[in-house]
Amino acid sequence: MLNVDQIELHYGAAIALRGVSLKAEPGSVTCLLGR
Repeated sequence: MLNVDQIELHYGAAIALRGVSLKAEPGSVTCLLGR
C-alpha cells in the first residue's frame, strides 16, 4: 500500500501540489491529474 499525507510540491514560485493526501491499495491504478 502507498499512503501519502499532506504532500506539497513547488516549481520555483509556482505551487504544483498543496495538502494532497491519497492511499493506493496493492494492485490498484491511481492517477493524479491537474492543470
